[in-house]
Amino acid sequence: MTSSSAFLLPFMAAVAVLGAGRTAHAAATPGCGPLAVRADSTVRERWPELPATIRGTFEARTDVDACAGIDLAAAGATIQVTVILADGRTATRSVSRPEDVLPALEALLLLPDGPAADGTADAPPARTPDPAPASPTIARAAIPAAPVESATPFRIEIALAADARAGDGWYGAGGGVAALVDLSHWLLGFEGRLDRYRAADADAEAVGLELIALGGRRFNWGSSRTLDLTVGPALALHGTSAMSTENVAQTATTRFVVSQTGNDGGLARFILGCRLTFRAQSLLRTFVQLDADLGQSGLPSWTLGLALGAAVGTR
Repeated sequence: MTSSSAFLLPFMAAVAVLGAGRTAHAAATPGCGPLAVRADSTVRERWPELPATIRGTFEARTDVDACAGIDLAAAGATIQVTVILADGRTATRSVSRPEDVLPALEALLLLPDGPAADGTADAPPARTPDPAPASPTIARAAIPAAPVESATPFRIEIALAADARAGDGWYGAGGGVAALVDLSHWLLGFEGRLDRYRAADADAEAVGLELIALGGRRFNWGSSRTLDLTVGPALALHGTSAMSTENVAQTATTRFVVSQTGNDGGLARFILGCRLTFRAQSLLRTFVQLDADLGQSGLPSWTLGLALGAAVGTR
């Protein structure tokens, strides 16, 4: 017998005895039910039916370990599934969707093949490895669990918004479109915004088109919200108009005279923004945004804006 065979045979025998012992323990403790499923407050709030669905799926099955406990916890954009065996060993997996919880649990709870009918514990027959990431053999061999999956490090987002603005004796409204790239929560992007202003104390109007380069940082705020802080320079193209009235005595009528001032060229601006996004892990998201717009005269030298909008992007 070679040295490798001398090592392999005892190892295979130990694995077979361990599998037989787990099966015998489950068979000898039929009163382990009902299946213990514990969920943290975030999971109960977002998926209140999930614990009951798990119990209904696995309590009637005889091929799973009814003595195991199950813990569910929200971990950022993932659900962390932990199975605690009767002997104290644990296995943890993370899934990105609630519908993936049941397959992950089935892989963790499924009992290995039982002993042979004559009472001898034979090694299980060779078979094609299960492609599932969590196998019961791995869980019972106490191999360390895989690390928690992280959210996608690269995202693209397109947003549309309507805004109202006021400042420096002017008020106005408009809208814009923005494109953002999220690189591990660092933001790079571009925004185009068109606003129409009116002076609060005079018959004067101004229209500004701002082209804005954005950079910033995205922070997770709870399980389904994000907070974006952005800054960036802008180039504003604008036009103004002033309206006055002139009385014409000969016709006893009033004539309106409108003077137009064309584009004076680009004006340098600076933008500070803060955006709170809801349902941040969904394909379609909504957001509310506050920003400050500072710059040269020609447009209001400063304004504060409130915007409401929606965005589509990768998850």
